[in-house]
Amino acid sequence: MGEQFSSPDPVNGSLFLSAEFIGVEDTYASYVTYAKGIDFAMQKGDSIKDEEENFVRKFFYYNRQGVREKKHYKRVDRKRPHKPETRTNCNTKLVMFLDKSCGKWRMKALVEEHNHDLSSPVFTNIMAPHRKITEGHKAHIHSMHEAGFHTTQIMGFFAHMCGGYHNLNLISKDLYNYMDGVRQFRIVEGDAAQQ
Repeated sequence: MGEQFSSPDPVNGSLFLSAEFIGVEDTYASYVTYAKGIDFAMQKGDSIKDEEENFVRKFFYYNRQGVREKKHYKRVDRKRPHKPETRTNCNTKLVMFLDKSCGKWRMKALVEEHNHDLSSPVFTNIMAPHRKITEGHKAHIHSMHEAGFHTTQIMGFFAHMCGGYHNLNLISKDLYNYMDGVRQFRIVEGDAAQQ
């Protein structure tokens, strides 16, 4: 890894000016840390390749970037009501480029201004890029599931251990999705073993 910002302290955007990164994932991890430090979430954007099909530029956007397309509002066959609009056409972004002279990724542009209020810090840990089931948690989940605990009970256990649901870095949907993935894997493995 390059100069990834793994400190619990918020990352100052100006640190990207001099930082070098080994790859796009290294850059992404550092920008996620930066975003979490100032209470917003981001997403990966477009990439640009050179004539040899190598990635040379990568865009990272704020998750409220853009607006919902008008065609979605005009559909006559829509059965459900629209979800609340969360996009604000915010232009916050990070653009990185591959410096071919050294093979490292560097910052090309960083826009830090938001056109809206940021989320409350109590919600930052449950924004999609900041949610994660750690390997240690996975081991606990498997043990508890084997012992007969239901998924809601497992979620309650983690909330109790962390001092409340607001301190968790996952939501119940993450836990249900993870358990469904484990079940699907076991079914596939079981089918393969019977053949």
